[in-house]
Amino acid sequence: MTRQETTYLKGWAVLFMMFLHFGCGFVMPEYQYSWCGNDYAGAFQICVPIFLFLSGYGLMAGSMNKGFAVFDSFKKQVKRCFKLLKHYWVVITPFVALAL
Repeated sequence: MTRQETTYLKGWAVLFMMFLHFGCGFVMPEYQYSWCGNDYAGAFQICVPIFLFLSGYGLMAGSMNKGFAVFDSFKKQVKRCFKLLKHYWVVITPFVALAL
């Protein structure tokens, strides 16, 4: 699968997610409203597994093209996690400070 094909499929997953959230009466039942999407929104819950699969496939394909080395791959994933955590703490710190 090419990068363009995975981007195309991720676009569909984003559209599925939008449709799911527009018709998500099952999340807040006290705010039920009548909309034709409510009956079909549950079918679009597949959006997250599609996105996760395609992201994992892209990471795997990228590492296979460069030559797979377990230790180098592990180091790269640890760096990715720390980068994510750094951004997480930058965003969450003001909210924690305001809550105190």
